[in-house]
Amino acid sequence: MINFIEVNKWIKENDTTHVGVISRKPTLTWWFSGHPSRSYLWRADPDLVKANIDSLGAKYVIVDQISSTTPQFLIPTIKAFPQNFKVLFVTQRPETYVLEYVKDDSLNLLH
Repeated sequence: MINFIEVNKWIKENDTTHVGVISRKPTLTWWFSGHPSRSYLWRADPDLVKANIDSLGAKYVIVDQISSTTPQFLIPTIKAFPQNFKVLFVTQRPETYVLEYVKDDSLNLLH
């Protein structure tokens, strides 16, 4: 849990725009980061989970080690769409990550 708090404090210190965060524990993320937060969709379909992240307009995704739903639903989405997730910060073991979520830009496909 200490690493989860650490990544939220990192977001607070490194982004003052109060953009959205995807987190397994959205209330705790809001409390420690000051950013609006929502949980990822609990579905085994990476396309649905990614579409949900897109619809929420989040800039950051927290990958934690505190919930079994993270490897069940979030990690498969990250593996299916690695181009949409960029590692920004990692804690010491057990690793907790802050990823930047980069939404697909269909306009770039035309160039």
